[in-house]
Amino acid sequence: MSIKIILIRVLALFAICMLHQGSAAAQTDWEKSNSNPVFDVGPAGSWDNTKVKMPAIVHDNTTYHMWYVGDNGTHSAIGYASSTDGGYTWVRHPEPVLENGPAGAWDDRLVTTQTVVLDNGTFHMWYLGASQTRSGIGYATSPDGITWTKYAGNPVLAPGSLPQDFDNSSAEYPCVIRDGGMYKMWYTGFDASHIGRICYAESSDGIMWTKSAANPVLETGRRGSWEGIAVLGAAVVYDGTTYHMWYTGYRILIPSVFGLYALGYAESSDGITWEKSDDNPVLKKSPRLFTSWEGRSVMYPAVIIDGTQFKMWYTGEGNWGKMYHSRIGHAESPLGND
Repeated sequence: MSIKIILIRVLALFAICMLHQGSAAAQTDWEKSNSNPVFDVGPAGSWDNTKVKMPAIVHDNTTYHMWYVGDNGTHSAIGYASSTDGGYTWVRHPEPVLENGPAGAWDDRLVTTQTVVLDNGTFHMWYLGASQTRSGIGYATSPDGITWTKYAGNPVLAPGSLPQDFDNSSAEYPCVIRDGGMYKMWYTGFDASHIGRICYAESSDGIMWTKSAANPVLETGRRGSWEGIAVLGAAVVYDGTTYHMWYTGYRILIPSVFGLYALGYAESSDGITWEKSDDNPVLKKSPRLFTSWEGRSVMYPAVIIDGTQFKMWYTGEGNWGKMYHSRIGHAESPLGND
């Protein structure tokens, strides 16, 4: 083979690689807002004056709706806020919109980590609920995003019951989209060793769910890596061709004391078989560990397609002395040409 032919082939291969890299960068290059955090804790004495975290976002062409977990140090619940300027400035509803169930209910201890879909004029929410003895994913509906009715048969998705099930400890952090007449859910399953992996389920009505035989669909990284202990809290967007997933990776820094979170990216043609980005993690905490509002971790993303870009809202934790003082930040990324 002549040197000229070899050179042509090498240049062609290089061009293909560069094209591939440019496409991947559209999903992995994020610019954080200069206004971060865009949603702060409530004023002193309010129900959410310690933490605001785990956003879920719906955009109905006029209003950005956000549901989030708020905490005052002794009690947490799910709150609501709205925005009309692209999700940068938020007006909070004064009270929680979804509370724990009454004593004896399956969710009487905790309601948290929610996902919301607007379908045919109705808001559909799936959320984590827990009592002292059980946990699972519950379902509720609302005409306006504020007044919610819980499904009487909750939970609609429970942890696995077999020793070999990847979610036999708990099923948490649901993300649901409506696609092709089906509701599709990616959730985090924790096993008995509390290793978190992302699993998948489908439903025609949002109530009866079938877990995939391929679970888990996203595994942790190698031990000691940025995602070596758990992959959790996924956000999935489907653009008509590709499923895009941003997820939280967790690693231990000081055993039993301190860990760090960052955000990774993966993509799939079917929502089940995923390929992680070589650029992971794609969104990292601030390097200012002691002073930044997100100096400890960035986690729990919510992502939508808005015009020509992806928009993300995420939880940041930081500030030395307020290590778990959570707030919500914003970042943007241009749409790719995958």
